[in-house]
Amino acid sequence: MDGWKKILEEHEIAPSYINCDFKNHPAIEHRWNEILEYGKQPDGNIFMSGTCGNGKTMTAVAIFAVCTCFRGRGARFYNAETLYPMWLREARNGMPGDLARRLGESPLLILDDLGQGEISDTFKRWVYGIINKRCEWERPTIVTTNLKSVQFRDVFGEAIVSRLCSGKIWKFEGKDHRIG
Repeated sequence: MDGWKKILEEHEIAPSYINCDFKNHPAIEHRWNEILEYGKQPDGNIFMSGTCGNGKTMTAVAIFAVCTCFRGRGARFYNAETLYPMWLREARNGMPGDLARRLGESPLLILDDLGQGEISDTFKRWVYGIINKRCEWERPTIVTTNLKSVQFRDVFGEAIVSRLCSGKIWKFEGKDHRIG
């Protein structure tokens, strides 16, 4: 597990996840075998939706840790809170395409909390381009969202939902483990 911590630190994953005992965390322990299986050999997309505090990000970070540990860091993890400003900065600085290329070419891409806040049509089209490219090249993508699948479709459109939901759909429900 210490090797995972170093990898997660290098990828600027928050300390609350780095110091977590994934296997025994109450929000995700029931999925531990699926997490290990997928992380060791990512195949297909995973769309995780559900209410806050039910382990979506924790699950995604655990998959990221397993994948980077077993597959030589062949993954990228972006939270929507940091992804949108990165995209905006790139667009404003006249460097279109570099971030999209990195995301599109990553062996595994994890987009956490997609759908949070106001989202411009231009950003939605940009996300669609990445998801579409990844599907065409059969590169697995994991998306977590607090939106229900119908709401996600309303925000991002049928085409993205069709591509993302062609794989596994994991629903997360229950009480928010952060607030007990």
